[in-house]
Amino acid sequence: MRWASGAMGELLRIEPESGIVLLGNEGPLTYEVWERAVLSLLRAVPAPGTRRRILSDRRRTEPLSYELVERILVFYRQRAAELGEVQWALLGSAKSQVYEVLRISETLVSAPHVFVKAFSELTPALGWLLGAYEPDELTRLERWVEQS
Repeated sequence: MRWASGAMGELLRIEPESGIVLLGNEGPLTYEVWERAVLSLLRAVPAPGTRRRILSDRRRTEPLSYELVERILVFYRQRAAELGEVQWALLGSAKSQVYEVLRISETLVSAPHVFVKAFSELTPALGWLLGAYEPDELTRLERWVEQS
């Protein structure tokens, strides 16, 4: 399993069989930390021949500011070519401000070839990233995310 870490506990892990990239962070998240993690991802996983599949696990992060979301959306639009085709699942607790902001991000993103969707549960997020999947594979990936 390949992984790279950055400042403030940011974690980038790549699941070798499915190619799903897991971005996680605990506590407060700044734009600079987020940008470093995404740029690390672009270096670690050069543009594949297929769509990149990313799961941002924000279930244990502090609420995101709307300013942070705006900066991230600008990044998506400005770096669309570098990102390539991306399917990005945003996972946050349904009862938190984080989830509300993730839903707003899902609605506002307009970068070509960047597909963003917010989820409050892990299983549907992985299902969306994988498309068609076997239940055993989904269970294996759920364990991988939870153990990260």
